[in-house]
Amino acid sequence: MNRIIGVSVIGILFFLLSCESEPEFSDVPKISFADFSKNTLITTSATNPNLAVLLKDSLFVTFEYEDGDGDLGNEGEGQIIITDTRDGKVEFKGFQPIDIPSDNNSISGTVKFRLISGGTNMFCKGPESDGVDTVTLSLQLKDRAGNLSNIVQCPPLYFSCQ
Repeated sequence: MNRIIGVSVIGILFFLLSCESEPEFSDVPKISFADFSKNTLITTSATNPNLAVLLKDSLFVTFEYEDGDGDLGNEGEGQIIITDTRDGKVEFKGFQPIDIPSDNNSISGTVKFRLISGGTNMFCKGPESDGVDTVTLSLQLKDRAGNLSNIVQCPPLYFSCQ
C-alpha cells in the first residue's frame, strides 16, 4: 500500500512539474534585431529626390519582440521608431495591432517592415566619391500605453549612392 501511495505521489509530482506555464513578460516591450532581407539599398542623395523616384529600392527589417500586456501595434500611429545614427533623424512606422490570446496577455513574435529608398531619411548623406554610404539604424518600439522598449542597434546597412 505504501508503495502504491509513493508511486502515485511521484506520478502526480511529475505531471505537475511537466506542465508548461505561459511566459510572463514585462509590460514594457523588449525587442532584438533579427534580420535584414539584404544589406545594400540603392538610393540617391537628398539633393536629388527626382532620381530617388526612379531608383526605388527596398529591404525588409525583421525584429523579435515580447510584451507582457500585449498592447503592441496601432496602424494610425508610429509604433516603430527608426533612428539614423548618422544624424539622429527619426522615422516612424506603424503596424497592425497584434492579436493576443484570450488566456494570457503575454505575447512574443516577430515584426517585419519595409524600408524604401528615398523615404523620410533613406538617402545618401556621406561623401559620394566611393559611391557607398554606411548607415547604422537603431530601432525602438512604443506600445499603446506609451511604454518604450529597449533600443536596438542594427548591423550596418550600405547605401549604394547613384
